[in-house]
Amino acid sequence: MVKDSSLIFLLLTALLFSCRVAYRVILGVDSTPEFYTEEDLKKECKKFDIPLEQAWIMDTSIYYHEIKKYYKSIFEKIDKKDSIALKQIYRVAKDDSQPVQLRVFDREGIEIFKTVNCYLDPPIPMDWNSRGAFNQFPPKTKIESLNQHHLNYDFFLNAAHPIDKTTADNVGKVDPDYFVIVIWNTYMKRASRKLIKLIGEKFSNLEQSIEFKYINNNNALIWQLANDEQKEKILKALKKKKNVNH
Repeated sequence: MVKDSSLIFLLLTALLFSCRVAYRVILGVDSTPEFYTEEDLKKECKKFDIPLEQAWIMDTSIYYHEIKKYYKSIFEKIDKKDSIALKQIYRVAKDDSQPVQLRVFDREGIEIFKTVNCYLDPPIPMDWNSRGAFNQFPPKTKIESLNQHHLNYDFFLNAAHPIDKTTADNVGKVDPDYFVIVIWNTYMKRASRKLIKLIGEKFSNLEQSIEFKYINNNNALIWQLANDEQKEKILKALKKKKNVNH
């Protein structure tokens, strides 16, 4: 049985070191990301040209808790001496733990495409259209780990909520042909902007109807890496800021 501590180490290692450190500056990685309130995120959405009715925020711990639980169940089923199987699982875990992601689902909520920041073409031009994946719709990829589709649409909805409930009330009234989820942040600002721009270029003027959700994961990224003392400081700072604003 895989211990929780080992699994956490695996996922954090995948998150922090799967993309080469040498590319961090070129990729626009912010080494001091902020912990945002929902009001802060509304302002960031405006900067990123994200419609507020499509803007969601990842619930701080749920996503990574569910990812950890899923991979724990997978590890328990395989032979720990099977190095090939372990390597394949590591690759998929790496992808599911990345800061910037795009996922496309069919009308039943079944995932049919995903890509993440590690498959940008570094260092220039930082192209999300790796191997021409977006030259058709729905996009397609031949990258093995990106074709491991096990997280459905509801998985993400259960791990996020609208930034502004009032503007999100009218979303989902009509059944679309496809659902698109973009996981973005200001930690990898340049990669996030590039992906959002590409979606605007490639997914507009299509015959198919698409429902978009842009899920910000700034707080989840910071929270999972913080120790108890840091978490306490974050909560105190947010409470203080909230009191000042009111």
